[in-house]
Amino acid sequence: LDGRRRAWDRAWLEALLADRLGLGAKAAADAVIQVEHVLADSNLTELSAPLLLSLVDGALVKCGMHRAAEERSPLRIDRAELRALLASERDGAAVAVRCGRLALAQWSLAECYPTQVVRLYCRGRLWIDGLDEPSRGSHLGAAIDGSSNPWQVVSQAFAFAAEAASSWRRVSIVLPPSILGHLERGAHSLIKPITALSSLAFVHLYCDGRTPLLDNWPFIGSRVSIATYADDFLLLRRLQELGLPMLAGPHLMQGGWRNRTAVELALNAQGLEEEYSQMDGMAMGLVAAAKVRLAQLARDRVVATGDVRFAIYGLPANSASNEYLERQVVQEGLRNDLSLTRATNLPEEACAHLGRLLE
Repeated sequence: LDGRRRAWDRAWLEALLADRLGLGAKAAADAVIQVEHVLADSNLTELSAPLLLSLVDGALVKCGMHRAAEERSPLRIDRAELRALLASERDGAAVAVRCGRLALAQWSLAECYPTQVVRLYCRGRLWIDGLDEPSRGSHLGAAIDGSSNPWQVVSQAFAFAAEAASSWRRVSIVLPPSILGHLERGAHSLIKPITALSSLAFVHLYCDGRTPLLDNWPFIGSRVSIATYADDFLLLRRLQELGLPMLAGPHLMQGGWRNRTAVELALNAQGLEEEYSQMDGMAMGLVAAAKVRLAQLARDRVVATGDVRFAIYGLPANSASNEYLERQVVQEGLRNDLSLTRATNLPEEACAHLGRLLE
């Protein structure tokens, strides 16, 4: 454990279990005896610390100390997944962040959420945003104030995105119409800064109508799209061809517009039409998960006061079951002093996780 090889020492191992797992003297002694029995029946002459701790976990279960084994067992990352990540990802920082997220997701499921919530999540009935990043809110949307100097606008956007990244998992920035105007007039020097900005946040260029820039879109492969005043079918279709989302609404250019979503959740109720008792359980599980997430975010008052949004998949839009489940979620939230808002769009990872129900 400390980088050195050791001869087998029962007293040392019992002291280690007492210090690391908080076991009593007799419980530690019983666990060590069980480990020795397993080793005596094998042909092992040397074992690593992870394998030893795995044997200790099995010994605790065999001795009837299931809770101690479950609460004190270390978080483990699948080595095959780690190797695949190292082989496919060139960004070393992204590898480190991904490994941290894998560990945090295990910790959240092991310690933070009630059993009912964990079962819904593992079956693909419930998706919880931020399971692997408990200290950050789900989404922040913001409009950057306009200026005659485009470099001042881009600088403000960079500063805002860099500051927001520490508190929000996803950040969306709407740049004023002047930026799109400069690009349409051939200001190619803005392309690289905006592309770099898209690595920190999803960038939307506000457009008063349609733009010829889409005919030769300079941001292929980057998280840069268009925002507009109202829904435009032709513009939407063109953005879909480019694989980009569209943001629409008159509020996007209001001064200082901010949209904070602290928690996002989703339910997959496929196959549960008229199964009202099961839908009641799903509603209670969703609200319980929302309470845990808000408690995790309580250290940042701005983030914690954001919206709590949920989506429902798998039921016909205007069916009685759909309306019943939405009503139960809202009412269960009110009983727990939470205000939940129905959403229609959630991240791609939500759909991927809820698809586990069909596997």
